Amino acid sequence: MHTTHRFHACLAGLCLALTLPAMADEGAKQSPVAATKTDGRSELLMSVDALRTFGLESAWQATLPMVQDVQWTGAKMQAETGDTGSVYAWDGAGALISLDRASGGVRWQSAGLGDKQRVVDVLPARVDGRDMAIMLGSLRCVVLDGKTGDVAGTSDYAEIPSTVATMFGSECIYGSASRKLVWTRFESERVPSRTQTKIRPGVITNVPGTTDAGSHVVLRQIRAMQMRGSFESAPVGGANDVLVVTTGRGEVSCVNKDSGAVLWQTKLAGGVVATPALSNGTVFVGSKDQYLRAFDVTGGRTLWKWFAPAELDNPPAVCGDLVLVQVPGAGLAALRANASDKPDGDLKWMSEKAVGNAISRNAEGVLCWDAASSTLSLIDDRTGGVRQTIHAPNMQTVWSTAPVNGDLLMLNKDGRLQRCRTVSALAVETRTSAAKAPKAPAKKVEGDDEGNKPADAEADKPDA
Repeated sequence: MHTTHRFHACLAGLCLALTLPAMADEGAKQSPVAATKTDGRSELLMSVDALRTFGLESAWQATLPMVQDVQWTGAKMQAETGDTGSVYAWDGAGALISLDRASGGVRWQSAGLGDKQRVVDVLPARVDGRDMAIMLGSLRCVVLDGKTGDVAGTSDYAEIPSTVATMFGSECIYGSASRKLVWTRFESERVPSRTQTKIRPGVITNVPGTTDAGSHVVLRQIRAMQMRGSFESAPVGGANDVLVVTTGRGEVSCVNKDSGAVLWQTKLAGGVVATPALSNGTVFVGSKDQYLRAFDVTGGRTLWKWFAPAELDNPPAVCGDLVLVQVPGAGLAALRANASDKPDGDLKWMSEKAVGNAISRNAEGVLCWDAASSTLSLIDDRTGGVRQTIHAPNMQTVWSTAPVNGDLLMLNKDGRLQRCRTVSALAVETRTSAAKAPKAPAKKVEGDDEGNKPADAEADKPDA
């Protein structure tokens, strides 16, 4: 009898096991919840075929979590080549997310600034041998541990930044709202432990302890140099220990980044609102006086100057042997970067149909991004003809790691972030670099083309 019952029980279990998969398949067909969903986020921002025409390939695409419908507004990668390091993205509420550069996987997410400050810039840095993510906010600076996202320190500014910053190791240099070029340094500071002793109900007195509870990173101002004009663009740093600074008043200054000594300075007839480009010992500056100038960074000598059809308010970009600048109402202009043999500049072509600023160049051509129309274009670097155009109305930003053979980061308003690698690499013969800029504190000041002398820039010490 028991054997019969066990036989029937096994037979019923076998029938149930065979029936459940069929029921599950039928339920999957009938239930929309179990069916595969396509909400658009799984689609690539740029398809494989479209990327191929731009000389790119997709490395990965991630969908960033959106909290309370706050849109992600910026993204950038660490400048190192290869697949090591982090990708950072931040939103309009001051939150920061770190992704693995190789896979796009989320490493950590932090509230960051927290109190709805505007993010001025996010910079990777090393402080006392530790990887850090520096969040420059509109009111204060927050330092996050690069590996965990934990807050390593917060600091108020002695001078509120008005530009993005340039990092040199643990030093951060930026232009302030009070027209000062500010040097700051990130330092680790020990935090003494504190014990709590209750004196009476509701009253707690903190008593300093005898051991260290840990450390936090603080931002200290170490130097400031007063300028006469306001900062309209960020300072640009080079590998030869120099810093090029421009103002809306037309001042162009080359400063030793270590000592703050002014190596040379000139005053242009028009203000400078676009960030200069520094490459191979030459700095390229576009001005409101319609000139694009090339200066020798070691002495300030004008190598050449090209008169544009309109005032220049877009940043020039040095892509190999070309310097490219978008001229309002005229289009993209391409000039030979090393044109010291032609004092008026060597214009290779002008493309009226090419919109946006050049962000990188590879073997397929020049990649341009126009934020106003959300258009990514591929321009023939020999003729200036438009080879390919993609209009992406929901694209928030497109950022490149390098002006030649750079990877691209594309951030969409719905939180999709796509990293694209360059596969069509451009082989460019680089010009011989200029001699290393001297570190001597000698100050050389030059006049402008009309012989006017600039105002002296005075260095002062931070307030105690």
